[in-house]
Parts: sequence; structure tokens; C-alpha cells
Amino acid sequence: MVLIRLFDYTKDGIPVYSYTLKNRKNESVELLNFGAIIHKINVLDKHGELRDVVLGFDDIASYVASDTYFGAFIGRVANRISGCRFSLEGKDYTLYDNNNGVSLHGGKTGFDKKVLSATIPENDCQSVIFSGVSADGEEGYPGSVTFSIKYTFTDDSSLSIDYCAETDKTTLFNVTNHSYFNLNGQDSDSNIYNTYLKLNSRHITPLGDDFTPTGEIRDISGTPFDFSSFKSIGLDIDQPDEQLALAGGYDINYVFDVPGENNPLTERTTDECLHRIHLVPGLKPVAYAYSTESGICLAAQTSLPCMQLYTGNFMKDSTGKDGAHYNYRYGFCLETQLFPDAVNKPAFPPVTLKPDIPYQSKTIYSFSTIS
Repeated sequence: MVLIRLFDYTKDGIPVYSYTLKNRKNESVELLNFGAIIHKINVLDKHGELRDVVLGFDDIASYVASDTYFGAFIGRVANRISGCRFSLEGKDYTLYDNNNGVSLHGGKTGFDKKVLSATIPENDCQSVIFSGVSADGEEGYPGSVTFSIKYTFTDDSSLSIDYCAETDKTTLFNVTNHSYFNLNGQDSDSNIYNTYLKLNSRHITPLGDDFTPTGEIRDISGTPFDFSSFKSIGLDIDQPDEQLALAGGYDINYVFDVPGENNPLTERTTDECLHRIHLVPGLKPVAYAYSTESGICLAAQTSLPCMQLYTGNFMKDSTGKDGAHYNYRYGFCLETQLFPDAVNKPAFPPVTLKPDIPYQSKTIYSFSTIS
């Protein structure tokens, strides 16, 4: 069964509940109906001990006060929109400036700060569905959007995230999850430099000075951004590179569907971290990470064409769950998404949501261990 408990209250006195999904290995995922936050992911390490591998806070006030977006459902539009404005079907729209001249992760009050309805699917003890409505004009976006996000945690240690949305008027829609992973455990008091990462992409969308894409899709083979083979996150993170210097590390969108690219999406491999993952038809295996200390492996699969790799470059010294110490680069994010700032970049595929075409996407984070 799904374990439900009172977690906290918002500043307006609205109760927030947590929903814990367990599998047969006694691993668990704890979720909040505030921002559909992934609050905990407890998975087994190579010693058979449970470790919580996502960063977070013990109370709602800390989630609201922080600018990290720990574990949150991001929308109506993830990432940044340049100039806090866009045009759609001949009409101009202005958005809230919450990030130095750009609109970031939905604006002043994005989906990450919504109290959502929660339902448990009938005869399903390993899923919960959060749903809500984003009103016409909310945060400057046109159209009323009805959305849902379904989390499922399976016996093979996979957390599946299914996003759905419908609108009554053409609008923009691009959502993601903003979990920060530390495969040594959120309470390990360690950075992510020795985490090994492989990305099935050789292209990024480089950033301009405002942190939004320039519109270029750039080949990064042989550069510090190249993770086409496993390497530690810390190996090249401080190399002299204009893009790394701009973001203070990795904070960049990788592209997986580049026409003509010899993409290694279906390559066979003998890497122990990879062959233990059950591949889902219709999804792209886009990222793999592992820690030799804990032996925990993470794999990401998605139906989406892009993913933002972020390495906690703007994290500050803070206190997290159960008194854990967090600091600079203590977590990394694998934010699957559509193309960022696509509405202002004609070369990118659009992120428009229309009344007659519902939005659907799926991302799966799978966990396993190596010796």
C-alpha cells in the first residue's frame, strides 16, 4: 500500500502530505503533493544498506525559501525564456523576471510551489498521481492547462514519471523534474566529483551571456562536455572553457535527436552499470551514472529530445534533510526536457501545447548496484 502521512503546512496553513511508494526490496520513494517534489529515494548500495540519494529539506518553508528547486516538478516552462517575453499566434506575452532578465522555471510561482491533488490508482500500490490546473494568464502564459504527473516505483528499482497535460488555448508547455542526485547519499557530506557519468549525446545547445541558448546545436566531441564514455564529473569541470566559465561548471542542455548524428543510443556495452538496466521500448537511454564508493548506479531513459546536466554550481552551504550538510556541487541534475527557449529560437522545435493535441512524456530513473 501507499503510505500517506502529514508532512507539513504551507505558510497559509494548507496541509502538505507525503506519499511513500515501496518495492519488494524495501526500497522506497517519498513524494510530496507540494510541487510534486521527490523528497526521498532510498535504494540499496553494494553493501545491502539503504541510502537516500536525492537532496531535499525537512519542511516546506525551506523548500519555498531555497532557489535550488530540490526535487521539484518544474513548469509551466522549464529552463529559461530570454527577455521574459515571447510571441505566440501574433500576440506578445510578458513574463515575470526572476533570474537577471530572464524567466526561469515557470516564473515567480511555478508548478514547484503548487499544492496539488493526489490520487492513488485503483489496484496499484506502487503509484501516485498528482494533478492541478494552471489558470489562463497565470505567470503571464495564455490558456488554462490541466496537468498530471504520475510516479510509479517498481520492484526493479525504477522510478517512472509520466507527464500529461491539456489546454483550452494554444500555449507553451515544457516540464521536467529537478532532483539533485548524490549517489553516495544525501547525508554523505561529499561533492559529486568522483561520480562517473556517461551521456548518449555529442551535442549541446551553447549558452549566450543571459544563460539562454544561442540557437546553435554544437558538436562537443573531444571537449570537456563530452561524456560519450564514462568519466568522472570532476575531471573536466574546471577546465578553461568559455561555456564552463559562464555557468561555473556544467549547466547545459544536451541534445539526443540530432539528424545525421551517429548516436550511440543502441550500442551494446559490457559496462556493468549499463547491462543491468531494463530498456523500455520507445524511450531513449540517455544517461548513466555510478559511484564506486556506494556502488549505486543510476540510468535515465526518456521520450524527450533533450536533457539539462546541472552540477550544483550555485549551491551554497546549507542544511538539508535530517541535518545533512550540503555545499557547492553536492548534487547533479539530469533534467529531461524539450528544447529550452524554443519559442525565441526559430531553429529549435516548438514547445507549443494546442487544444487538440494533449502533451505526454515519460522519463524513468532506474537504480542498480555494482560491486
